[in-house]
Amino acid sequence: MEPHVDDAAGRQAPRAGDAHIVFRSLSKHYHTARGPVEALKGIDLKIRRAEIFGIIGRSGAGKSSLIRTINRLERASGGSVEIDGQDVQRLSGNELVRLRRRTGMIFQHFNLLRSKSVFENLALPARAAGLPRAEIRRRVERLLALVGLEGKAEVFPSRLSGGQKQRVGIARALMLDPEVLLCDEATSALDPETTQTILALLREINRRLGLTIVLITHEMAVIREVCDRVAVLEHGELVESGPVWQVFGAPRHDATKAMLAPLAVRLPEDLAARLREAPQEGHDTLVFKLDYGGVKGRQDGVGLGRILAALGDRAMLLHGGIDRLQGHAQGSLLVGIKGGDARTALEQAALIDARIEVVGYV
Repeated sequence: MEPHVDDAAGRQAPRAGDAHIVFRSLSKHYHTARGPVEALKGIDLKIRRAEIFGIIGRSGAGKSSLIRTINRLERASGGSVEIDGQDVQRLSGNELVRLRRRTGMIFQHFNLLRSKSVFENLALPARAAGLPRAEIRRRVERLLALVGLEGKAEVFPSRLSGGQKQRVGIARALMLDPEVLLCDEATSALDPETTQTILALLREINRRLGLTIVLITHEMAVIREVCDRVAVLEHGELVESGPVWQVFGAPRHDATKAMLAPLAVRLPEDLAARLREAPQEGHDTLVFKLDYGGVKGRQDGVGLGRILAALGDRAMLLHGGIDRLQGHAQGSLLVGIKGGDARTALEQAALIDARIEVVGYV
């Protein structure tokens, strides 16, 4: 297929998968009463057009500083942020206004004006941009339908649930037809059920409108649910990045492993109570965890026959399960092997696409 060409400029038009936002050696320093703080340290990262990209890290990792450099709510101390090849740091006043109109943003605490109706909250950015009244009304109606709030135009924020307020915030961010949507901890103030509905809405917006969505969070479950790729920040540094299935399946950095720990298969309480570090009388069953997936994760599933053959017929499946993430089979199995066959079985298990961790003896 021939590439689509923009007739006016004579250049190839941007397509999904192209580099959309590029960070080059980006740094950010703050000056505080206690001295300088290095919030971002030499970040190099590319975000593709029309993907949902997650940025995760613990408190103070630099997530908010990074995302706010995209629309220059924060000015970088060094390096550059490029959108479609244009350095955000070099934009003049009018150019910066145009950039921010192309970049919508939603926030953790909604930031709605309580004294204004839903319609008025949505109309504010459009009026500031000089859109005519009829066009504003058309956009409000279209976007309220998109976010599932038909008939709520004249309602005030105090009458809305948290999830409905965030839907208004999303609609407001879309009023000027942006190309990029920035989500700053957009689900952190919501209950789990509402979080799922908002994430489903973001996926639908990404699919229907082709927006590039950049989402920051401290919750790995949010990344797993909605993102295509993820970057992990720790103390202002980019420590890991890649497809979500790969980072979840084979985390390399300790920070990533720590944030994934709540999602990991845990040893059941009855086994944990009996666990010993070394074999003893009555505790001679070796328990180990077999993690499947990640860099060598297969798209067709787990070869159960290979696992059983590797572990031998004395192996007992104690706990665990297999899931699928972005088309890749992943999971953890807790396996017990009694007696002297245990170490031989471990050596055989190491030959399959899995990572082995000895837990102890029960």
